[in-house]
Amino acid sequence: MRCLPTISWILFLIPLFLLSCEDGKTKRVDADESASDEVVVVDDAMTPDEAVDTPQGNTDDPALPDNDSTGPSCGNGIVETGEACDSNAMNCADLDPSYTGGVAECMADCTWDASLCVEETNDEDVITACDAAIFSPGNIPVSTINIKEGDGGAPKAMIIYAPNDQETHPVVFLFHGFLCSSTWFENILFHLATHGFIAVAPQMYKADGLPIGKPKAAEEATDGIAVVQWAETALDAAVPGTPDFTKVGFAGHSRGGKVIWLMIQQIPQYFSAIAGIDPVDGTGGPFGGEAEALPGPITYTAPSLVLGTGRGPTGTSACAPADDGYAHFYANIPTPAWQIVATDFGHMEMIDTDDVSACGTTCSLCAKSDGLHREEFQQTVRGSLAAFFKNALLGDNAFMPCLTDAAAMPVAVTMQNK
Repeated sequence: MRCLPTISWILFLIPLFLLSCEDGKTKRVDADESASDEVVVVDDAMTPDEAVDTPQGNTDDPALPDNDSTGPSCGNGIVETGEACDSNAMNCADLDPSYTGGVAECMADCTWDASLCVEETNDEDVITACDAAIFSPGNIPVSTINIKEGDGGAPKAMIIYAPNDQETHPVVFLFHGFLCSSTWFENILFHLATHGFIAVAPQMYKADGLPIGKPKAAEEATDGIAVVQWAETALDAAVPGTPDFTKVGFAGHSRGGKVIWLMIQQIPQYFSAIAGIDPVDGTGGPFGGEAEALPGPITYTAPSLVLGTGRGPTGTSACAPADDGYAHFYANIPTPAWQIVATDFGHMEMIDTDDVSACGTTCSLCAKSDGLHREEFQQTVRGSLAAFFKNALLGDNAFMPCLTDAAAMPVAVTMQNK
């Protein structure tokens, strides 16, 4: 019968078949059988030409483990073992109590860069007290220049007090309050010029004491921007020295304070510091309906100074209402900022004493002091502005302690800073 040889052949082939299938579909070659330390995987479905060398360890196949991923990954925003930081920053004082200021940045290798940290020092030359010299005029001689509206394309008339030398100086623009004249602030302009600033005060409209026909704050801001842009190209020919338009400060009294905060939101590239002199963010009276310059917190990086008066929010007709005045501005401006409030003085008492009679009704409606120490109050305003702008625009911090030392001020003040 022919069936027995067939069965014999089957029994003979079964062991061979089992040997060929001992590893399933793949066969792994041991290291001593290969010329390298790599593993060759051969799939039964592949031809020998289709077989590939698959390196051990890292692979692009997400299903396979990455043998190199066990250490920290710098730059992923997570501080892991072996890292001091990762893509973050920290106040230097939190990094090390010996630092008194500055911010430490995380470097690319996830270690701290403390090069901008300020270290505690015992140097006897460090300035810690207010130098009262800032409340007096400086030593720089001054020239006065009057520009008429239309002269050289000037959009507004303006009065300029400038250092009478050939040096380069920062520029400070001072904008008058509602119904005021720029000439009422000449003592401030002169004081700033003697301390190294080109001080420019445009006359935004006729100071005739009549509220009818005057521009709204937003319109005045547009005109103010035109003044700054004109000065950028024309001021150099008008003053003895050279104006530095990389260092520009804005100051504004009363509604002029509102105007400058409107301006910086449209031309942020033009200013490096801003100061309000008892600023008022009014809406134009009961029927004005004007939008506030600061309806809420505002963001910028330049330093700010807010000077206020204790009597500004008082009286039968408050000239600097509490809800719109210095506290409103200070609450909505960013750091760094300083606030100084002369508690016993009124909203219009910083104007030149010789101009009080010319101010007339505009001044008489505002609550004021007994007048016995008005000159000292004006020294406080002038000196505070000079100290602030010298630090912000000239990098001179010699007088900055004056902005935090109430006892050093010529009159009683309250202070805060942030």
